[in-house]
Amino acid sequence: MASSLTVDIFVSVDGWAGSDGLPAYFGYPGPQLEEWILAELAAPQLVVMGRRTYQALAGLPEEAHGKSWRRIAQLGKTVFSRTLTHAA
Repeated sequence: MASSLTVDIFVSVDGWAGSDGLPAYFGYPGPQLEEWILAELAAPQLVVMGRRTYQALAGLPEEAHGKSWRRIAQLGKTVFSRTLTHAA
């Protein structure tokens, strides 16, 4: 059985991919983006992420837990890290 790896990265027009304190999706969430995210997350999958992404998602406050967050929480995950000793 063949597997595929799909990488989603959000980059601004000038090529900037993010920084500390930058809100998710560069601060421009919208209904079309949320629909796309939910459609992509509907398929069975394993989420692969680095430590910083994992900790950012795990640290979101309860009021930020929308439909896409709940779906990501349900999916299996592999977290790559040299320093993280435990991932809940």
